[in-house]
Amino acid sequence: LFSHGMIPWPWVATMAFGGVVGPQPLGAVVKLDEDLVQRFGNCLLPEFLAEAQRMPPLSRALLLTGAADCDDKLPDADAPSVKTINPKHLIDELGLGTAERLAAEQGLASDDAVLRAQNSLTPEQCAELRQAVDREWRTAPDSVDGAPDIQLNLDVDKLHELIGVAATNMLFELPVTFANTVHKRESRNDSESGACATSTFGDEEKAIFTALEDRNPEIFVRRYTPEERPWNPFHTDASALTVNVALGNDADFQGGKLLACYSGAVQRIDRTEGEALVHASTLLHGVSRMQSGRRYSLVMFFGMKLMVPLELRFSDRDRAHEATTLVALCARPEVIRQCANILPRGPLEVVGPGLSYVASSGLERLGQLIESVVQRYAAPHLRPSAIDARSLDVDDGSWCWSLRAVLIYVQEAAESHGDGP
Repeated sequence: LFSHGMIPWPWVATMAFGGVVGPQPLGAVVKLDEDLVQRFGNCLLPEFLAEAQRMPPLSRALLLTGAADCDDKLPDADAPSVKTINPKHLIDELGLGTAERLAAEQGLASDDAVLRAQNSLTPEQCAELRQAVDREWRTAPDSVDGAPDIQLNLDVDKLHELIGVAATNMLFELPVTFANTVHKRESRNDSESGACATSTFGDEEKAIFTALEDRNPEIFVRRYTPEERPWNPFHTDASALTVNVALGNDADFQGGKLLACYSGAVQRIDRTEGEALVHASTLLHGVSRMQSGRRYSLVMFFGMKLMVPLELRFSDRDRAHEATTLVALCARPEVIRQCANILPRGPLEVVGPGLSYVASSGLERLGQLIESVVQRYAAPHLRPSAIDARSLDVDDGSWCWSLRAVLIYVQEAAESHGDGP
């Protein structure tokens, strides 16, 4: 089957850039391009093979076929490289929503979109975090592409335990340093344009300074390998500020290059162990395919974007409607049956673990949690009303994966606020 480029499987995640998390129909056969068959054969999980097939050409070149490792040109003179790909064309082909596209264009135009801080963690602290995720990892659907992540979620107390209070506090100071850089840039721009230096902050700067008040950021350690999580597609983060610490040297593995669009170009960011990168939600970035070894990162998400697209906004009526719809979905026998056929485990296991919380939560609180999930992950397709509509109109069962994701995220959001089951 692989030699002919035809790959059957019962379930795959299909949200590469189009916006819907979900599988192909049960037993579907997806035809791969010949170059993907030759390059990957049977060395990738089906979720990633499907994503590779759907990946736009420039993203595929940068993330999958070696352009990230080449500064000027590949042996094939017609093949693109980091320096020859037009970042505006890359953004165009991704099909981003209006808000995300505006953010990516803003990041592309910025000369100080990232702050780099070497030796933010010691080799011993990096090793402690690597060992922790190797011991206690779990898999969950990624908010970018729906495919599985290998990661360990942490809170501030656990981070204290692993790397110490002083190192944790220093990581919390990095967003402050970055925010000051942004403020100086905006003040300089105001001065050059003749505007008052105390003019009203733009959306990006508002979000960044609001994020500095976040003393309970989302924290996780993530592991990349060629088999488990080989790459991460281009995206902008839902958080206002991101701190990303390399827990190993890029020279210790092949592939796994961090790529970002800023200063008017696609940039490859080569990092050393313990080096932190700080950036805002305007930075379009991705990770190229791992070829060998293991890549580890500590990621901290501070705050949320202030610019909320219309499709992510909730009124009181919306919250009540989405909560009622989610409860009704989970009570429909045909929903449980179809999810049992689509998802890889039994129905109650795979449609939960959020089922118990849905059953016990008050509708008002449930609506608030759904809103936080949809906005946190910039994912309108996770609105229960959108899932319900797709369950009636789409026969391939793709909505089952969205239902599973929203239930998992709702429970995680409840637990993070101390009101989970």
